[in-house]
Amino acid sequence: MPTRGTTTRLFLVRHGETDDNHAGVFQGQAGKGLNARGVSQAQKLALRIGDLEPHVDIHALYTSDLERAVATADLLSQVLGLAVIVDEGLREVFVGEWQGKTMKDVEALYPEEVAAWRAGLDVARGGGETYAELAARVGEALARIAHAHAGKNVVVVSHGAAIKAYVASLFGNVMNGMRALGTLSNTGVTLLERDRDHVTRLVVWNDVSHLRDPVLTAAKVAVEPPPPPARSSKKALS
Repeated sequence: MPTRGTTTRLFLVRHGETDDNHAGVFQGQAGKGLNARGVSQAQKLALRIGDLEPHVDIHALYTSDLERAVATADLLSQVLGLAVIVDEGLREVFVGEWQGKTMKDVEALYPEEVAAWRAGLDVARGGGETYAELAARVGEALARIAHAHAGKNVVVVSHGAAIKAYVASLFGNVMNGMRALGTLSNTGVTLLERDRDHVTRLVVWNDVSHLRDPVLTAAKVAVEPPPPPARSSKKALS
């Protein structure tokens, strides 16, 4: 159990870029791995997080089970030396029939849903999840993680809508919060702090300084990186 005065810090990371991101395709819980740009983004982030140690001791590394998130976490694990723990609760929003389609596609096929979504209604797009349902699911996963690593620093790799919906829920109305937060970039880092009373606050939103730093170039990344540590799979933690 958390002890008095402990603060758990969750470094939430959106996965690196994919070809579907670049093409404007709704990936949802489908999609493939990282493209070359996404690999470079994750490598740069790994170097930045590695530079934080030993000043910031990273205790655990979690990821969604979707391929693009796992690939990002594997690159981070090579620098952090931590096993990757998979939690399905960190998955991206399920958008049902919208998955694999572009905005142009869904505008033609589901005009009423698109209109409601653009009007700010929390629509279960394509028969999938609402943002409120997504925020609750991700919140449950993060609560498990925070409980298991109370008072520690944890890196959590997830997805754009998943992270954004949960953070927005901290402010009350999910849809209003998502609009207020704005963009969450590929490999953008969001820092949350959770106190002993389980109160969570947003400290940093979408830090992408690792992508702007000219020192963090591909030349600093080993050509033959070591194999990633063993990965364990956990749907829930007690």
